[in-house]
Amino acid sequence: MWWKRILLTFVMVVGMISMSIGAHAEYSHKPENGNELSGDIKPTGVAVAMALPCAAEDAQEAISDELEAAKEAELAAEKAAEEERIAEEAKAAEEAEETTEIPGVEDFEIENPNWDGRVLNARNGTVQGPSGKETYYNLDMTGVIRIMENLGYDYEYHVREDGVKMYGPYIMCAANLNIRPRGSLVLTSLGVAMVCDTGGYAKIDPTWIDIAVTW
Repeated sequence: MWWKRILLTFVMVVGMISMSIGAHAEYSHKPENGNELSGDIKPTGVAVAMALPCAAEDAQEAISDELEAAKEAELAAEKAAEEERIAEEAKAAEEAEETTEIPGVEDFEIENPNWDGRVLNARNGTVQGPSGKETYYNLDMTGVIRIMENLGYDYEYHVREDGVKMYGPYIMCAANLNIRPRGSLVLTSLGVAMVCDTGGYAKIDPTWIDIAVTW
């Protein structure tokens, strides 16, 4: 850890101060006979005054260097972690895109494929279709399309000649999502529809299908 390096540097600096003071030590007195030097070694005030400023400056510089190095190491680690996170998210998104498959009609069980009953239109506001009760509604589909795109169903929205709103080759309809989740295909009196939306009516009749039109 960076704080351990700073502590070690501080201990080393303290040692340097002690050595510096010792190097400038002088005998505090000499014996009166002037022969062999003897006595206790004591640092003089001059030695201490000379040693402490230099040592303090060295200590401050060393600790500043350690702090700067620790800060740079921390920033580098954060940057590496962020780059790794972005790479993982990109990889996950790529894998999800590769594995997302738009289901085809053959992937679902279609009820009564040979429909010859009444067909829903503006005049026949409610009919009993091949997969349940059918009604129609006309609302802005912008939010619905955004939801479908986020789920991986990337088709082009358009309106069929008879006024039926289409999402790619499929009629857009609303249904009970507990029975028919978004993306499910179901046969209606107007053709194959994709469940893109839902409504409160689903609680009344779970097989009810509401078809999006411009009527």
